Amino acid sequence: MIQPMPNQQVPDYVGDHVQIGFGTGFWHMKALAHHGRVVIANGWLALYGESGELIDSAPLGMVEMKKVLVTMGQTVMATMNGRMYSLSVGFGKVVDGSVTQLGLTFKVGKNIARTVGLIRTFEALTGQKVR
Repeated sequence: MIQPMPNQQVPDYVGDHVQIGFGTGFWHMKALAHHGRVVIANGWLALYGESGELIDSAPLGMVEMKKVLVTMGQTVMATMNGRMYSLSVGFGKVVDGSVTQLGLTFKVGKNIARTVGLIRTFEALTGQKVR
């Protein structure tokens, strides 16, 4: 069952323009979003569609992530809640702080191209090595 991700003002990672596929393996994927979003916050990983709708979410400890070798690490396969997703990030940001302006908190951090930031953040927070 998909659980809503706990609220957190400053996520650890946000990846935009994410191609999200669903299926039984890299070669058998159905496209769910071409400009989706992947967010890591409060120890959860969440996938969002192009309109911001929640596709799936799970605690990081329940997510398995592997690189798709033929893409040279630009695509990962994430298994969560018994479902397999392909994730290819267009733009990512590893958040290392926040700033508050006009009563709103905004994330600030380093832009890390493509899927590398997602992999680094996942590894740092889970202790798992993405291979």
